Amino acid sequence: MRQLLLVGLGGFLGALARYGLMGVIYALFPFPPRFPVATLLVNLLGSLLLGIATGIGEFRGAIDASVRSLLIIGFLGSMTTYSTFVGESFALLRLGEWVLLGLNLATHLTLGFIAFWLGWLMSQTLWG
Repeated sequence: MRQLLLVGLGGFLGALARYGLMGVIYALFPFPPRFPVATLLVNLLGSLLLGIATGIGEFRGAIDASVRSLLIIGFLGSMTTYSTFVGESFALLRLGEWVLLGLNLATHLTLGFIAFWLGWLMSQTLWG
């Protein structure tokens, strides 16, 4: 139960961080509205933080189950699932699983886009 609460707390804080960071980024960098610069920067930050946390855990043994639940699964998982996708892809790269890596990258991007498009079409059909 403790781990569940830590994931929930981390998720709550990660969602707030994403919301706040995106607001700050759009205020500081007024890119054309069609380019999602805030999402890109938040996803890159999440990937960087996940890499740091994973490296600390791997090289220092300093990430216990509670910190992992709060920081990695909860906070970073909520702030950006993209960081999880990148972390899992990097693990496949390190294992030399080239086919699985390519399959993971291609299916996430392709099927994610198709799923979004189908959902959009469904919304137009049902509520348009």
